[in-house]
Formats: sequence, structure tokens, C-alpha cells
Amino acid sequence: MSFLGSVGSVMNGSGLSDVLETVYGSNAVAHMLHRKAITCALRGNFLMGAALTVKLMKLLMPSEASQSESDEWNTLDSADLDSLQAAYNDAVERRCKSDEDQTPVAVLKLDSLIRDVKR
Repeated sequence: MSFLGSVGSVMNGSGLSDVLETVYGSNAVAHMLHRKAITCALRGNFLMGAALTVKLMKLLMPSEASQSESDEWNTLDSADLDSLQAAYNDAVERRCKSDEDQTPVAVLKLDSLIRDVKR
């Protein structure tokens, strides 16, 4: 509760409440930002994190990024996307073992690119 209240205090005036009001009512958002509606606040923070991740990932996709944005950031190429899709399919179908030490190169590249963009 304390952490969620501090997020509400730090993010006051940043537009977080306006974004959350697209999903929740204004009274609910006020309670979420002042430590009263814990489950809604958690769900709202997860939604916000997912939305920001999608926006960040669009910068890294070769066809999605505009020319000026793709010049600023390194992007993934089609071979990387194919490798990521194969790694995802293996994970979903449980064909990969948890004790494997070999992480696909594309996953490592994606992790590195996300860290660079966040910095």
C-alpha cells in the first residue's frame, strides 16, 4: 500500500491519472493513487507497464519504426524476428528445457536493445 501511494505522489501531475481515467472512473483513480484501491491500482500499474512495453517494442520493430526513429535506435531484422518467434513457440509448446544454458542470440539482442532504449 505504501509503495502504491508513493507512486501516486511521485507521478502526480505527470498524466498518469489521465491515462488511468480512460479505463477507470475519476473517483476510482483518485483512490488508486492514494493507497485505497489496491487491486485496481495493481491492475492499473500492470496495464500501464504493458502499454509502455508495447510502445517501446514498436521502436525496435523494423517495419513499425518511422525512418527518423529507426536511425536513432538499432532495430531487429527479419532473421531476429523469426528466431524470437521460434523461441516463443518452443516455450509455449514446452520444448525448451529450463536447465538449458543456451539462450537464443535474438533474445539476448532484444534484451540489449530494450535496455539501450530505456537508458
